[in-house]
Amino acid sequence: MTDTGKFTTPARKTKIYAYLEALLGETDSEKEKIKERKRNYRETKHWNIAPANPFLKPLKAFLDPYFPNALKKHSPGFKNTLSSL
Repeated sequence: MTDTGKFTTPARKTKIYAYLEALLGETDSEKEKIKERKRNYRETKHWNIAPANPFLKPLKAFLDPYFPNALKKHSPGFKNTLSSL
């Protein structure tokens, strides 16, 4: 947070790096895939952010306690999709 109380949004490259680091990064070969020169932007399991994507289950599990009423604000179809995760 800055002195004015506002948050600084990271650069796009930093966001992508952090996103891939959350998905990968356990082994040396996976850590290499995070770097710009080794990124595979066509790897669907990294870039598919549909709620039913199994790679998002850990993220959903982490966020659920912080947003207990979030599904009430969305349509029933959206709720059913998320509850199937």
